[in-house]
Amino acid sequence: MNSHRLSGKGRRTGPGHTMHYRRMIIPLQPGYSIPPPRKKRTKSKYLIAWRSISTKLLPRAHAMEP
Repeated sequence: MNSHRLSGKGRRTGPGHTMHYRRMIIPLQPGYSIPPPRKKRTKSKYLIAWRSISTKLLPRAHAMEP
């Protein structure tokens, strides 16, 4: 099993930027398959996206305030 970490610039997260996921290259024998990952809808994903948008729009001094 081979794994390769996706490259990215720093720790940017937000629209168009992915989190630190791993891409797995798994050789399979004929007849075997891997089920697709289940997507869980949580509020934390939207909260992280909103924080990154708000910090980009606001000046640095005001971005640190809650």
